[in-house]
Amino acid sequence: SAQNHGGRASSLTATNPRAQADLLIAAYRKAGIDVRTVSYIEAHGTGTPLGDPIEINGLKTAFSELAQTVGEGPLPPATCGIGSIKSNIGHLELASGVAGVIKVLLQMQHKELVKSLHCEQINPYIRLDDSPFYVVEHNRPWEPLRDHAGHALPRRAGVSSFGFGGVNAHVVLEEYVPEPRAKPAASGPRQVLPALIVLSARNEERLQAQVQQLLTWMSAETAQASSPSHPLLLEDLAYTLQVGREPMEERLAMQVGSLTELAEKLRKYLQDPQGAGGWYRGQVKRHKEAVALLNTEEALQQTIIKWLQRGEYEKLLSWWVKGLKIS
Repeated sequence: SAQNHGGRASSLTATNPRAQADLLIAAYRKAGIDVRTVSYIEAHGTGTPLGDPIEINGLKTAFSELAQTVGEGPLPPATCGIGSIKSNIGHLELASGVAGVIKVLLQMQHKELVKSLHCEQINPYIRLDDSPFYVVEHNRPWEPLRDHAGHALPRRAGVSSFGFGGVNAHVVLEEYVPEPRAKPAASGPRQVLPALIVLSARNEERLQAQVQQLLTWMSAETAQASSPSHPLLLEDLAYTLQVGREPMEERLAMQVGSLTELAEKLRKYLQDPQGAGGWYRGQVKRHKEAVALLNTEEALQQTIIKWLQRGEYEKLLSWWVKGLKIS
């Protein structure tokens, strides 16, 4: 991502195309991405007679200069779609940027480019003929671009958001493409390590709601998991819960070997949250002083590593629910 400011202008709302171009150049250089591999831009796109052409000119300038640094000739035409969520839901002002990000993520999820409304007549000051850009006027499959060897590239997109007073921001997004998983060897059973599932919330009521939401989501995902292209994997679920969530006060942790076992333990927890059902429960505030001493120990991380190496996951979980920081 990158941010800058248009600087001094003739009026408060006057935009600076050079600043917008510099913004894009900085963002894509920082990301280390060749603009030839970018296939969609979610434009700021307010629909004004002057603002839209200036934004397009900034895009064209930036992509042209970035392509020249690579030295592989001019950019191919009509390879990068342009749209704006404002044509669908209006201008959300402070939330307009994140609305564009959400739109792009949904397009990546569904592998489809959604049309921008009211684009039957393009602004006559917008020139796209000599550029890689085209306006997404109809819903269409978002086909991945391919490299010189014909291999599909991950879908990449940029999202622009420009402030009323001259602040500019652009973020570069790339879809997640999972690595191919090696098939287990034909000889001998595959060794499966247990998954460590962690959940937390602000209070006990919200923790139970989190558990119910996870169960509901698992049920819906399992219904789709029959497709090889949409597997539900326990290790992926555990990883997301470990690194993609903020640890909060009320905590629940468990060790499971399968999705079925996880679902069973979650249901038992909802039936009797205070019972003993093969899980660990804790509230950080109750153990704050004791855990604070542990968190200051320099050798703590080495101890955690040893627990993991020895498979002593119960110790890890029992201390995590009390507030232990695990990096």
